Amino acid sequence: MLLLIRGLPGSGKSTLAMNMILQGKYDVMFEADDFFTDIHGNYVFQPERLQDAHKQCLQNAENALKDGKRVIVANTFTRMWEMKPYVLLTKQLNSPLDIITCRGEYQNIHGCSDDAVQRMKDRFEFNYEELWK
Repeated sequence: MLLLIRGLPGSGKSTLAMNMILQGKYDVMFEADDFFTDIHGNYVFQPERLQDAHKQCLQNAENALKDGKRVIVANTFTRMWEMKPYVLLTKQLNSPLDIITCRGEYQNIHGCSDDAVQRMKDRFEFNYEELWK
């Protein structure tokens, strides 16, 4: 079982995911941001490594699903193509998929500028039909 949680920075994705895990609804959570967090919890974003971060996030989700875990992936997923690899993965593994969009406006914990958040907001897609093509 895979749950994708999408939303802008500061919309409540990580908080929702953690609450679902604490309630026992899911087993593990992955975010591309994990790639940029060191063992001491320090977050250092490196835009040139973003592709690597998403590749690792997808691989972690695949491994956990293959181990029979209930998985959450919480990323911005502003465009449909960003979720497509997860859709294909769940089809390949015959695993259920749910998608939730967070719309809260809380503190952005990773320091994304207001301009960057606005650019993400401007490109945010909701045409889910594209995912199933």
